[in-house]
Amino acid sequence: MKTEKQLFTQLNKVELEAALHQVFIYHAIDNRGALASTRQADAVAAQITDVAWRFIQGEVDEPDVTAVAIDLAQRGLTVLTGAALMRTLGEMGLGGDTAVFQCLNTFQLLFLEKLAAARELEQQRIQERSQTALQRALHTQLEQQIDRHEAQTRYNHALNNILLLNARLSQTDNEKDLIDAAVSGICQALDLSSVTLYTLSDTAQSWTIHTTTADHPQPGEEIEPDTLSQLQAALRQDGEVVRFYQTEKGEDGLAVAVLLRGGGRLLGALVAHSSNVADTDREAYIILLRTFSQNLAALWRNLYLRQETEGRTHELEILYGRYIDQLWRTDQSALQARLQNNELHLERPSTISPLSDEKDSLPLKIGDRVLGQIHLPGLEDLADDDRDYVQAIVREMGNALNNTRALQTAHAYSNQASRLFETGRRISEAKDETDVYRALIAFAQDADLADMALILAADHADPDYLISPIIWDRTDGLREAGNRFSRDKYTFSDQLTRNAPFLLENGQEDARLDEATRHLFARFDYRAAALLPIAVENEWLGTLALIRREARPFTDEALRPFQSLTNQASAILANQQLLRQTETLYQLGRSLTQTITRDDALDIAVQEVARYTGADQCRFVLYDLRSGKGVIAAETAGATVSRAIELPILGDTIFNRLNKEQSPLLLSENTSDISAETIRRHALQFGAKASLLLPATSQQELIGYLAIDSQRGERPFTQTNIIFAQTVVEMLTTQLENIKLFDEALQRAQELITLNQIQSNIARVLSIEKLAYIVYEQIGRLLDNTIFLLARYDARTSIYQPILTIVEGQPVEIPERTLKPDDLLHQFLHQEQHLSLNSAAPLMQAEQLPLLEHPSQSGLWVPMWQENTPAGFISVQSFNARAYNENDVQLLRSIAIQTSLALANAELFEHIQQQNEELRELDQLKTQFLANMSHELRTPLNSIIGFSRVILKGIDGPVTPEQAEDLNSIFSNGHHLLNLINEILDMAKIEAGKMNLAFTQVDMVELSQNVHKTVEGLIDAEKVELIWQVPEKLPTIEADPMRFRQILLNLLSNAAKYTETGQIQFAIRPEGDQIHIIVRDTGIGIAPENYDRVFAPFEQVDNSNTRTTEGTGLGLPITRWLVEMHNGRIYFESELNSGTTFHLFLPVQQDMAADNPFPAKLQTAQVNIPVSQP
Repeated sequence: MKTEKQLFTQLNKVELEAALHQVFIYHAIDNRGALASTRQADAVAAQITDVAWRFIQGEVDEPDVTAVAIDLAQRGLTVLTGAALMRTLGEMGLGGDTAVFQCLNTFQLLFLEKLAAARELEQQRIQERSQTALQRALHTQLEQQIDRHEAQTRYNHALNNILLLNARLSQTDNEKDLIDAAVSGICQALDLSSVTLYTLSDTAQSWTIHTTTADHPQPGEEIEPDTLSQLQAALRQDGEVVRFYQTEKGEDGLAVAVLLRGGGRLLGALVAHSSNVADTDREAYIILLRTFSQNLAALWRNLYLRQETEGRTHELEILYGRYIDQLWRTDQSALQARLQNNELHLERPSTISPLSDEKDSLPLKIGDRVLGQIHLPGLEDLADDDRDYVQAIVREMGNALNNTRALQTAHAYSNQASRLFETGRRISEAKDETDVYRALIAFAQDADLADMALILAADHADPDYLISPIIWDRTDGLREAGNRFSRDKYTFSDQLTRNAPFLLENGQEDARLDEATRHLFARFDYRAAALLPIAVENEWLGTLALIRREARPFTDEALRPFQSLTNQASAILANQQLLRQTETLYQLGRSLTQTITRDDALDIAVQEVARYTGADQCRFVLYDLRSGKGVIAAETAGATVSRAIELPILGDTIFNRLNKEQSPLLLSENTSDISAETIRRHALQFGAKASLLLPATSQQELIGYLAIDSQRGERPFTQTNIIFAQTVVEMLTTQLENIKLFDEALQRAQELITLNQIQSNIARVLSIEKLAYIVYEQIGRLLDNTIFLLARYDARTSIYQPILTIVEGQPVEIPERTLKPDDLLHQFLHQEQHLSLNSAAPLMQAEQLPLLEHPSQSGLWVPMWQENTPAGFISVQSFNARAYNENDVQLLRSIAIQTSLALANAELFEHIQQQNEELRELDQLKTQFLANMSHELRTPLNSIIGFSRVILKGIDGPVTPEQAEDLNSIFSNGHHLLNLINEILDMAKIEAGKMNLAFTQVDMVELSQNVHKTVEGLIDAEKVELIWQVPEKLPTIEADPMRFRQILLNLLSNAAKYTETGQIQFAIRPEGDQIHIIVRDTGIGIAPENYDRVFAPFEQVDNSNTRTTEGTGLGLPITRWLVEMHNGRIYFESELNSGTTFHLFLPVQQDMAADNPFPAKLQTAQVNIPVSQP
């Protein structure tokens, strides 16, 4: 029998998976990476349902749940989405028994804990990657711009070389020179490894090498099998085959085979090998090679026609000359010759009609074709021999006439071939389309085949119009007209775009023409016309129109030279168009890469596409998956539709189709597989009759589309324009990704800067109230803090104390309270988990602030912990739903950590301040006590010193030697104790700020002599040498004489104390407006680690219990203070076991208005001072 768990899970598994599926779709916008796509809903719902089901069954445990959570976190599942999924999981499990509910609860907590930990780790990785990606993006963007510029430079250089080569080739007048120059020239122009031209035998069975730049194989040698296979493949395919291979040196090689066709005839094949073409240059390289091959084929064909025509002309001239010689040598010739105006005229004496049917007439024929008749009276009466002779003469006459006509034709062909060759050269050297048009019209004018010749082409500024940039007619001659024809009015113009000649015998009556075009023929009295397309790869570039006044159609033979030239012009115009397009894309790419905002990039793209394609308007629709709508992010200037229009994503056919097919989509009234409402929403409401939508994708996901609108039809949607627009969209998408990456990295950097600023700002604040306001203001720079709450919590007493509560900028007072264990806020504080909640969450409802007109719709709650103990929380709430994302959670967590530390510091500071105040009071009591005690001690001590002195002098009677010794000890120690008490009193006065100086003029010589006598009693003259270096004349200084004497005695007595043997040197040196006093000894010196203790109160260099010197350690600190009060400075130099030197600088005159410029902490240095001899 199945357990309750098994029964419950089996009954609810499908329902649970469906519920998780819907929740995931709703929250997918909050995810990252692959899981941001709603397509992942099925897989994620199934994965979570399966692991939950197996966890309830006991088939998996914590490591398995951890693995699933980590996997989903790494794929992009956020804590927000995970929490929503777990809530749904809990709601679906409420119908089961207690055991099932407990298992589900355990699974929820475990999954969310592992997911949060994994996402936090992933977030850190993302932040690191974002910073790295920012640097890489900037570097890559710079490299791409450099590479694009270099590629464009290489392309322009190669194209210029090819144009120069074409110009040289057009001047070549024989086939061998043409082929040799072409093969070697293209090899140098494109820096190729080798170029070989092959020809095919008449039987189409074998290829042979005609010319090559390769070392092998050479003409006459066997062709390599790979090359032969490539040539055969070119014959079977479109005439162009690309092959990749490895060279003998291991390099990647590229072989391109292009067939050369001219006039419907295969002339040969060009095979180019290269091993240095970069992947980014490959397409441009193939286009250049193809364009050159087309031009070479046209030049080769023209040269072949010219040579053939010249050969035939030469043969006919020879034949005609021989026949005339023979004819004039015949005695029976019936022709008469007459020389007039330097011309030879052949006359027939008979004037009978050539159309006579009489029996005495003979037909004048060439083969079976009758040219005329010869009338001979009495022909019937002639004998048979004579009759045969006459007929032979008539046959010879027909041959002579035919030869004459052939000669004239040959001359015409020769002239035509010369003109054709010259026109082909002009077309090859054309710098722009106008030069090409002029060359074609000039050829038509010289051919004398039509009464009018003109070029028809699409107006680049408005594809709904045709323009005629150049026209020639017999009346007005050549002119650049610039006439414009509406294609809606002259609907026959759409026939021009078909890649086939169109012939008219009478344009005034031809039913294939529209009425406006027929009226145009009648208006100018024209009838026959030949319309020859200028097109390449089914892309119409223009039309050469030849028009006659008479209704005599153009023959194929007459039009053949024009077709050859239009084919050549097509290749040149396509090449020029490609160059313009490449330059435009390059400039556009530079403009896009320089943009730093999305709007700038979008505006540049739509404006440039509209300008290039001539569309009425362009717009870019950007999809926002968070809101589920598409918005018009950019549109061309002058667009009449507001950007406020929104296009829903859910259920939208256009979104689904573009996202699935990711190819251009044409919308018009004739589109049958899309609903009329959808077409209206995406095209017609913008005033467009037809719209071409080009999808923009990022990481295989649709982010929007570029719409090209036409108000009159599909004419702007040519293949060239579509390719251009698609290229722009690809460039735009790449730039949008870079901008997004840059913005994210910049935002993250700004957030880090802000966090550092927050940390810096709050770290300096030691007032809790001021700290709370600063945290509120700083959070407002990053997050929606419409409602802000910062509170402290004492885990020992469970007291919850709001520090600062602000609603819409106004502070609100909330009383503190004691939380109970069953309070939701108490549970939140002790869980150590942040929460992202909506208005339906129990905690949001329980802690809803009073007096709010509208409840908050979303909120973030982040606890603050100190030493593994809850210490409070920060909460921000918004009146907008879904106002916070996972990044906001991480930001608030970081701020909460810093705030927790700052609060702890502020609390500690308050505690320390309180302790300092208590210590200050104790210090004041100590100082007062010392002053009082010292005063009380000095009175009896003076009596002891005085009476001991009286007894020693024998005033009270004689004393024994033993008594004298004891009295001297009492007297000496009394003086010592008095000095100690005086020092303590001085220090107490200093700390209490009651030490005052009485400045007067002091005689340095007299004062030093007084000090000298005192110092002599402090040293043992047999062991210590006292060197006294005081000049006889010294300036008087402004000082307190008593304190100045105390300074000198302190320094000298200190030197005597630490110098048992050696020297003590005292020197005074005037130095400008200062007096320099030096006290140097050769005593024990000071170790470097004790330098900081020299001027510290109650400190001695030797503080051990075994020290041999006595004192309080106040002499030098008091000395330094007294020196600084004299606006002087003091420092020392010392080396252990070598002695110490104190330097004292005092001003001669005191500046009472100046502040004390000397620091309290004096500089020290360790140096060796040589002791000078007196």
